[in-house]
Amino acid sequence: MAGVETFEEYQGKGEDRVLVGYTKKVRLWDPNPSLTNMAKHLGIMATESIGTRMRKKGLERVLTPLELSAKVVYYIKLAVERSKKFEAQKALSGTG
Repeated sequence: MAGVETFEEYQGKGEDRVLVGYTKKVRLWDPNPSLTNMAKHLGIMATESIGTRMRKKGLERVLTPLELSAKVVYYIKLAVERSKKFEAQKALSGTG
């Protein structure tokens, strides 16, 4: 999340004004940079320098769909585990 804005909603005017609720706006980060970084990390999209180094060492190859799927699942599981640990630490510290 990039940010949250909260607005109070009122009905009526002057002293007769009554709070009827809140409106919240949630701004999300642009997912493109994150997806690009993930693609580079997984080897789906390599930078020129990485590709050049791999070719010089004779290591250039394309991941199979199964290998790619396995990598994605692994990193999603890793992110979920880290998130759970973070939430547990937050709950223990009393900040959550």
